[in-house]
Amino acid sequence: MGYNPFDVPNDQIVGTNGLMNPNANLIYKSLDWYEVMEETGIRTNYNVNVSGGGEKSKVFFSTSYLDEEGYVVTSGYNRLTTRLNGDFEVNNWMSMGGSANITIAESSGPTSAGSGSIVNPFGFAKNVGSVYPVYLNDAQGNLVLDASG
Repeated sequence: MGYNPFDVPNDQIVGTNGLMNPNANLIYKSLDWYEVMEETGIRTNYNVNVSGGGEKSKVFFSTSYLDEEGYVVTSGYNRLTTRLNGDFEVNNWMSMGGSANITIAESSGPTSAGSGSIVNPFGFAKNVGSVYPVYLNDAQGNLVLDASG
């Protein structure tokens, strides 16, 4: 086996009777791919509305900001929306009005390496063999860390 998650040699994991060696213990600590992909996301939404006017004019302004963390680690959605409306009575027979709406949105999520296309990490994790660790482990099962930890 390329990855042996047990503390016994490859030829001693399963006995000649087809049963698992009772002395074989898991040494890898990172075999649960789902656990490292999921998070509890927080959704925050702020709204401000202002309106005013007089006998011959009405003005309305609103803005909102949405910040949403996704269920999958590194996924999220941000949106800023602004709206401005105005109605004005020019004289007894003419009125003018207008509105402007602006929305800026950004979403992020897991992507395929280099392609920028969104992938389904749960579909990937479902197809990964349960002997493959999420993180690199040494022969004793300890995580192998880089200079950044």
